[in-house]
Amino acid sequence: MQFLDYLYNVLFDLSELDIASILQKTVVFLFIWGLVFYLVYFLLTKLLFANNAGLQRDQLLKLNQLRAVIATVVIFCVYLFFLIKFNGLDKFQWGEPSFYLSILPQLLTIIGLVVLFNINYQSFIKKLKTTR
Repeated sequence: MQFLDYLYNVLFDLSELDIASILQKTVVFLFIWGLVFYLVYFLLTKLLFANNAGLQRDQLLKLNQLRAVIATVVIFCVYLFFLIKFNGLDKFQWGEPSFYLSILPQLLTIIGLVVLFNINYQSFIKKLKTTR
């Protein structure tokens, strides 16, 4: 049960004010969402690899990466819903700078997913243009 309590603390607790615990929480949080992205990408690659629609193998892998980023963003939005539901709106004090330190893992994750999508999208478009 101690592991589940720690996982709940990392995912849903917004009361961290110590910089060392915030950095530890950020690293673990980013690792968890990296693992979620990898699992979604792995499942999409295994399930949708047969539906190539005339694309080459590397193009299909890039397309599955884009799909995995989109699916991970949807899962992350569901997580944000439960984060707000478990903590309540009164916990979200947008005017306090310490609040932004407590949601640093969530901010870095959503920014990272947007950047990952843009990089993969540009790479996918470049691959499509070079093969046609």
